[in-house]
Amino acid sequence: MAGSDKSVRPRLPICRPKSQNEFEHMMEVVDQCLRDAGVSVHARQLRAWLDISYSLGMNLCFPSGPVPVRAGVFEGIDLSQRILSWYEDRYGAEKLATPPSMCRCLVRLRGELWAFEPPLVIGSCVFVVDPKPGPAPNVGFGRDRPPRFNVPDGIRGLPDSLRKLLAREELVMLLDVAKEGFWIANGLQRALDVGMMREVFSDLEQSVEHILGRVIHYGQGRWSALQAAEKALKTAIAVGGEKYPRTHDLAALGKVAERCGVRASESLIKTVQCSADTRYTEEGSSRDHAYASHWSALRIVRSVTNALSERA
Repeated sequence: MAGSDKSVRPRLPICRPKSQNEFEHMMEVVDQCLRDAGVSVHARQLRAWLDISYSLGMNLCFPSGPVPVRAGVFEGIDLSQRILSWYEDRYGAEKLATPPSMCRCLVRLRGELWAFEPPLVIGSCVFVVDPKPGPAPNVGFGRDRPPRFNVPDGIRGLPDSLRKLLAREELVMLLDVAKEGFWIANGLQRALDVGMMREVFSDLEQSVEHILGRVIHYGQGRWSALQAAEKALKTAIAVGGEKYPRTHDLAALGKVAERCGVRASESLIKTVQCSADTRYTEEGSSRDHAYASHWSALRIVRSVTNALSERA
């Protein structure tokens, strides 16, 4: 019951195409199924490739780059490329440009806050920290030859001039943040279809936006962090077979959630807890407090996703 990482992926109502017309029909069916399932356009290209591969039992290989397709061939790497090209032709590069997302986390660097976006990894990935900029895929594919993800590449807007100034201690810190952020984001991604975990994702994103976005409001950032922690705990309680109290009191929710296998420390709960009035004023809501609330909420969410995984 751990969300979208199901042992049995539903098979789509499609057959192996033998002609361009049959391929076009298959893609229309697949795209409609994904649309009905609420899959965003930017995520459908990858999802379609995965679902078609599974539904047709073809174990398709993902092309490392664009490859020419052979006329009349609708299997193997040719079919993979046809699927990817279909989405590029249908929706265009700009609409597909937004990458499949993992929840972001805040990182403090040289006194300022930045947003780190963990990569979406299928298979395995090697994390490195190199101050020199370089291309790093947001989506990693790999088993025998895993892709390398350079952590500074995941920090949105980090200028090259600042990257080059980073000391060894700062690079080590970035690696630690990236590893923790990745495991939190990965656990949440796997549980998105459970209870209110999709809303938890949204609240965590709002927390980042309120702290770093165009209109900064640390109080709203704290409240969004509270909402994420609250909904995560309530999801764990519901999945555990108990009724959760209708309250914003995380301590009360934490006591019930503990019986359901959630191990969220009292200090994390105290850091996130705030009143509804926090939404309307910045008083008492500093940047440091908002940062601490965000990370405490992330760690509470990880406690919940760990418990959900154990129950699966």
